[in-house]
Amino acid sequence: MVKLIDQYKIIVSELVRLSKLEDPWNDPEAKIHFPRTISIGDGLQISVSEKIDKAIGAIARLKRSEASQIKAKYTENDWAKALRSAFGEPLSSLDLDAPIDENAKALKDAINHHIGQLSARQFQPITYIFAGSWLRVHVDEFVIGPVKIETRDAWLERELQAGKIPKTTYRRILQKWSGARVNKRKPSRQSMEEDDIINAIERWPHVISVTMSGMSNELMQDRAARAARLSLTATALMWNRPTKALQGLNLASDDLPARSVVLRYSPKLAMSASYSSKLFRFGYTVEPEHWADISKQFTPLIRQISEVATYIAEGTSASGRAEMLRQLDVALRWFYEACRANEDLIAVTHFASCLDTLAGGKGDNGILRLFETICGMNREAPIHTDGHKLSTLVRKIYGDARSQFLHGSTTGHLDDWSDLRMSAETLTRWALVACLFKADEDPTLLDFQ
Repeated sequence: MVKLIDQYKIIVSELVRLSKLEDPWNDPEAKIHFPRTISIGDGLQISVSEKIDKAIGAIARLKRSEASQIKAKYTENDWAKALRSAFGEPLSSLDLDAPIDENAKALKDAINHHIGQLSARQFQPITYIFAGSWLRVHVDEFVIGPVKIETRDAWLERELQAGKIPKTTYRRILQKWSGARVNKRKPSRQSMEEDDIINAIERWPHVISVTMSGMSNELMQDRAARAARLSLTATALMWNRPTKALQGLNLASDDLPARSVVLRYSPKLAMSASYSSKLFRFGYTVEPEHWADISKQFTPLIRQISEVATYIAEGTSASGRAEMLRQLDVALRWFYEACRANEDLIAVTHFASCLDTLAGGKGDNGILRLFETICGMNREAPIHTDGHKLSTLVRKIYGDARSQFLHGSTTGHLDDWSDLRMSAETLTRWALVACLFKADEDPTLLDFQ
């Protein structure tokens, strides 16, 4: 394994070689002839080679792998970019007539100083805006931790009142949303902002805002999308069939198919198409008084998922229950993916993974103990219209579906899994909701076993 100092020596040696070329931009050793440069400030650049870039990349990966503080703030890509930029000024300051070992040590010390600064960097808060669809209900907003769901009109009004957008832009966007023809604006910062809002929200009825801070942009954007999906999951869990509810709860950026169209024919039948809806522009229609009852009933669930969303956004927990929040985060992600899955068998395996996560990875027996301790259910009691016991269904969900399919030993991969999918969805929702209520009831709870 190449030592870290050896990567610095490669960088210095390459820099010396490049300095001796008449035109470093036309490097005879370059496989691809395009300029490789790093900024050194004041609009100036220093030429580097592919070997230098590879060595910088190796240093970036190693330093990130050994520092949890860097991992918590930067994706690999954002960290590589940040560290590469940090090399500019130290490289330009080297005395290339000095010994390579001496320059390598000096470069390493300078970069370690920059790494300390990058590790301690405080990122400014950023609010990410996702267009999407939610319930048809007359409420001002729905808040889950750092996530806020509003109608697009309410969001635009709030942005106007906060001074984020000018009145002209506000008026023009409302006109466009109403379908009116609007004259084209002269190019300007405000016209670009208007176009960006129109292009991002299009005809979607809701806006989901997520405020993030403390991380690099790529990491914040990924976490913001996860938190936004979590708010949709929280909403769907309030209904008996979350999969159906989620058809009207969507993020435009996820590019979900609006419908499925399959063309078919046979020798004795004319050609025809089969249509099925995959996505709706609105979720369920709910009367305000009904929503008040639902939201009151599920207040503990909303509180706990809000804490999970805050944990996703910040990477830490003020409650000291980071491990439980991590467990709930993973379980909720499996549940969301199960509800979104197109194939029934894939959905069942995801529901099983959600249950296994809640049970601490202890398999079907652990899942059955979870139902006994958290849900108060008897594992040998019949719970299906066909007389199936809880233990039978759990072992079919975890064993016949998840384990065998995951390990490639299933013999039922061509079977119809739709009925088991419905049972798995129902059982998983019961367990997940019960765990969220239990976590809210007992702030000292650290696991569900």
